[in-house]
This record gives sequence, structure tokens and C-alpha cells, in this order.
Amino acid sequence: MIVAIPLMAYNIPIKEIKAEVEQGSFFMKIKIGQPGTQEEMLEKDMARVSAIHAALDGYRTPYTKSGKLPYYFDANGRYEKKETLMRLIDHIKKIGAFDQVADYYKKSGGIFAPMPHYEAMFPAVKM
Repeated sequence: MIVAIPLMAYNIPIKEIKAEVEQGSFFMKIKIGQPGTQEEMLEKDMARVSAIHAALDGYRTPYTKSGKLPYYFDANGRYEKKETLMRLIDHIKKIGAFDQVADYYKKSGGIFAPMPHYEAMFPAVKM
């Protein structure tokens, strides 16, 4: 199986993200780490993750164990402290999206926080 993973940049409207899912995409690579101070970035990222999760909550896929769409977060090296990242993860848990997070990665040798095991999420996909 070959899978295309669309990149959901900061400025992609929610309706376009939903359109991608309706066209068959089931794994979202979501850019976070938006411009601004660490606090501004966190607030924007929490709002963006909440909006995307709310918009995609009803969609299902046969490719994950839960049937829910997985998310991959790419912060572009912006999260400077573990505490800030943990606040984002706490927010993701609060909105009920934590089990859908396949991975979070901060580039530049920083924080790598694996979430639920990738292989367990995708039993139908051979790695």
C-alpha cells in the first residue's frame, strides 16, 4: 500500500482539510509551532489542533485500529522547552485527540515525543 500524507500548513482552511479527508486522505501531517513568542505559539497551536480535531472528529478510516484519523504534528523546531510541549500534550488529551496522535517531532535535535505506538494504530499497514 502506498499512502500520501497531505501537509496541513498553518494557513490551510479547515474546509480544505475536510475536503482532503473526503477525497480519501486519512493521515494528517499538521504543522504547528506557529510564529510568535512561545506563549503565542502555544495558544495558536492549541486553537488550531482543537479546530482540526473538531472538524475531523466524525470521519473514520479502515486503516487504523480505532477507525479514527491519526495526526502527525511537526513543530518546525519551535518548542524550546519540554514544559511548553507538555502543555500542548495536556491540551490534546483534554480535547480527546491524544489517542489519534501517531507522533510529534521537533526538528533540530530537540524533543521527540512518541505517542501511541505507530504500529498499533495501523494494524492493516505493514511497516
